[in-house]
Amino acid sequence: IYLCISTPRYSISVNGELAGYFKGKKGLRQGDPISSSLFVLAMDILSKLLDKAVASNLFSPHPLCTDPLVTHLSFADDVLIFFDGSENSLQGILDILRDFQTTSGLSLNLRKSCLFIDGNKPEVTRHLASLHGLTHGSLPVRYLGLPLLPHKLRPQDYQPLIDRVRSKICSWTAKQLSFAGRLQLIQSVIYSLISFWAASFPLPKSCLDLLEKMCNAYLWNGSSESARGAKVSWSSVCTPKNSGGLGLRRLEDLNQVFSLKLIWLLFSSKGSLWVAWMNSNVIRGRLFWSPSLQSSGSWIWSKL
Repeated sequence: IYLCISTPRYSISVNGELAGYFKGKKGLRQGDPISSSLFVLAMDILSKLLDKAVASNLFSPHPLCTDPLVTHLSFADDVLIFFDGSENSLQGILDILRDFQTTSGLSLNLRKSCLFIDGNKPEVTRHLASLHGLTHGSLPVRYLGLPLLPHKLRPQDYQPLIDRVRSKICSWTAKQLSFAGRLQLIQSVIYSLISFWAASFPLPKSCLDLLEKMCNAYLWNGSSESARGAKVSWSSVCTPKNSGGLGLRRLEDLNQVFSLKLIWLLFSSKGSLWVAWMNSNVIRGRLFWSPSLQSSGSWIWSKL
């Protein structure tokens, strides 16, 4: 691995001809196939440092992240670290990140780092954030394209999904696509965007109705505004082809399928961190169908 990083040389195309070879400054290009493997190795070191720090009482984990122990979650170059909100724990985490920087050369970007603390007075949180050069964050916030929020989805929370679908349709409006072409774009692009959201949390009926209205309008008229002139109802369109429909699914059914998938994971995925956390902190040995569970946990859990 070290040879792959330290020895590559690059050539660039000038006027259609390759010109010379030169050594890269850092050894890796953007999008280099080996970069993902290096990231996994680096994050494994950070994971072990954080877990060891908790065992050594350098910082205290979040009260709801002790069984199973969840000190952090990482995806791509984003890392979420969970702690008890105290100044001593925050200082311990920053010390660990500095040690990690010394070892790996990967440094914390303070301008892109936010501190989220619930239960403290706002002025206390702002003081902690400013003391260490962090930004005081507040929920809801977008993470990996989805909203992180402490309450159920409101219209302003799912508006980015509506805007994204409308933007896609508007970009296709100028193209003289056939009916079959518009149907294919709805199936492959629009439904993929909606599925990405529905796989994470149940979408409210008002959101699903608006999305279906836009899909119906685009299918028949090539725009997102009106389905005037539609030959059949949307419910007829969303029936199997062998029953005379076009094979699309009702979004309400799609939404329910993803909810059922989460329920299925609770019964089948014993190695899942989410399942282990839910069993320890929400279900706690009770039956899944127990009425007392409906008031436990988040709004997503209540929907399930």
